[in-house]
Formats: sequence, C-alpha cells, structure tokens
Amino acid sequence: MGAPTASPTESARTPPPPPGAAAQDRLADAPSSPPDRFALAGWLVTLLVLALAAYAGYAFRAEIMTAWPPSQRLYALLGLA
Repeated sequence: MGAPTASPTESARTPPPPPGAAAQDRLADAPSSPPDRFALAGWLVTLLVLALAAYAGYAFRAEIMTAWPPSQRLYALLGLA
C-alpha cells in the first residue's frame, strides 16, 4: 500500500543531512569552467571607458569648470583647480 516509514528509533539514530548538502556535492563534482572571454572583454572595455572619462575630466578641467561652476569645488578638493 504505502511506502514503509522509518520507526522512531531509526530516525532518532540518524540525523538529517544539513540543508544544501546535495547541492554542495553536485557543485563539488562539477568541472570548473574557463573564464568567459566575452565577460573579460566587457570588463576591459568598462575599465577603458572609465580611464578615458577620467582623462577627459583632467584634460578638459578648465572647460568643465567654466561650463559647470559647481565642479570647481571638486577640482579644488582634488588639487586640480
């Protein structure tokens, strides 16, 4: 009829497995994948864009301070005014 159930003495002897134990076993057995080239390229492009933005902020600081006067405080704080 139904599946046999463990008696109370049997279940008291064996503690239940910790949560996520099966998932950890599967992850340990999974082969490690090589880094994704597109993700690496994305990070490099992002760093390049940030570096170019920082350079432009430095190279055109006089024009930026003229066009947007509140930026003078930032440049003065950085010692670039």
